[in-house]
Amino acid sequence: MAGMDERDRAEDIQEGDYVLFDTGRLGSQTGVSIMGSKCIGVFESEDKARAFIQGCMEEENYYPNIWYVNDHGNCSLLDK
Repeated sequence: MAGMDERDRAEDIQEGDYVLFDTGRLGSQTGVSIMGSKCIGVFESEDKARAFIQGCMEEENYYPNIWYVNDHGNCSLLDK
């Protein structure tokens, strides 16, 4: 996953941005939520989660940022 950058801070996450997070036994799955909303899916890999997000963005013609939030709450911007 992308490394933490000084510019990537939690306050940069906007409502409507996609958020990836580890879930499942020992973080074996990747969850997807929309900031300010609920979890919208759980996938067996980050690649599958990102493919799902890409499909949603293309269908809605809306391309928000994609973030990864680790289990300590640290945020990394994956895609703009």
